[in-house]
Amino acid sequence: MPFIHTVSESEASGPVKQVYETSIASFGRIANIVRLLSPDSAVIQSSMSLYASLMKRENALSAERREMLATIVSHANDCYYGTLLHAEDFRQVSEYTEAAEIAEQLIYDYRQAMISDADRALCDYAIKLTLKPGDMSAFDVEHLRQHGFSDDAINIAAQVVSYFNYLNRIADGLGVEPEPEMAPSEETWRALKTNEYGL
Repeated sequence: MPFIHTVSESEASGPVKQVYETSIASFGRIANIVRLLSPDSAVIQSSMSLYASLMKRENALSAERREMLATIVSHANDCYYGTLLHAEDFRQVSEYTEAAEIAEQLIYDYRQAMISDADRALCDYAIKLTLKPGDMSAFDVEHLRQHGFSDDAINIAAQVVSYFNYLNRIADGLGVEPEPEMAPSEETWRALKTNEYGL
């Protein structure tokens, strides 16, 4: 059970009802993380609008890379919900031949994943921004430029990383419930995960 009262479908009105209806039309359900935003109609509308802008429209960073960032940021934050949800989303949009295997590797440690050097540099940037934001410098951006990322792509990457740091804390701070299809069990996840990135 979530730690707070959330708005049910039958109670929903105004912007909350609109977000719920959009979620059902787009994904066939209302994700549990969306329900946690429902007590404040302005917040749910703004947060879901930002999510759509960052994750569901074409921009300077591929959908595959955006979902990869969402996965590893959630992992770095020990957010079981976000890690599994976005690893599955990564698998669905990835152009890697071994997408399913890479998605599984991202769940536990991106450093072991069979990804390109550019993707690894992007992940390094995301983990540093997540765990040591005060240590970020122009060098970190320049390193991404050297791997072929434009400033527009780097800006989107920073926005995605920051958004999922926020969303992970909503999920864990308000007691998000895993979606029914999520596996392994949380006990297995806690036993197997390793996110000691040594920063």
